[in-house]
Amino acid sequence: MTDVLGTASAFLAGLGGTILLLVPGYVLGRTFSRGVRGPELSDQAFIATAAVGGLVTHALALPFTIRVATEFLAAFPNADGTAYLPFATWALVVLLLGPATIGAVAARLADVETGPVHTVLSWYGLSSAQRTAEAWNWIFRRLSRDRQVRWLQVRMKDGGGTYLGLFSRGSLVSSNARVRDLYLEYTWDLDQEGKPKPTNTPNSGVWISGNEVSSIEFFPRKENMNG
Repeated sequence: MTDVLGTASAFLAGLGGTILLLVPGYVLGRTFSRGVRGPELSDQAFIATAAVGGLVTHALALPFTIRVATEFLAAFPNADGTAYLPFATWALVVLLLGPATIGAVAARLADVETGPVHTVLSWYGLSSAQRTAEAWNWIFRRLSRDRQVRWLQVRMKDGGGTYLGLFSRGSLVSSNARVRDLYLEYTWDLDQEGKPKPTNTPNSGVWISGNEVSSIEFFPRKENMNG
């Protein structure tokens, strides 16, 4: 019976340690990779990445961890229920809020496209352009991040015609490679030569299947599309 309890205790301790290590790394990694879709990681690579992120988080939070543990040990064994509140705070900060903040800051730094920061991140392969596996995701993420308004000329496959539409805050693009589609919040009528007509029919945009797209051209927004 003693051996069973010892084995169960060791298992639970190992499980708890694994969770404490991998959870902050997972949160950090997911936040850092927001909007950047790359190749799916293998199970080994996922665990290794989460472990590294967890180590970084715990290293940064070490002073806070030591303080909470010291205060609890000083109050033990006469600690009441309120003594566990610092642990709850620690779990919230170290396992969730802390790694999410670190990941968000790191992601913002990775978006830098010039200067020494970009040079260093590129050398380590951590710039957003290097981590993005598809140009589709990279360009649309860039437009959304910088809130750039563009006219898109979308040419369809197999003579399916051409759409000229506005990509702005009311537009949406899929980042899922399996379900690729695009919604443009406003479209412009084209003549037989593919040029904008002097007048336009009021509309609420168009949905376009990404699988049917042949090419997309990006143009700065023009108030007058008659040219």
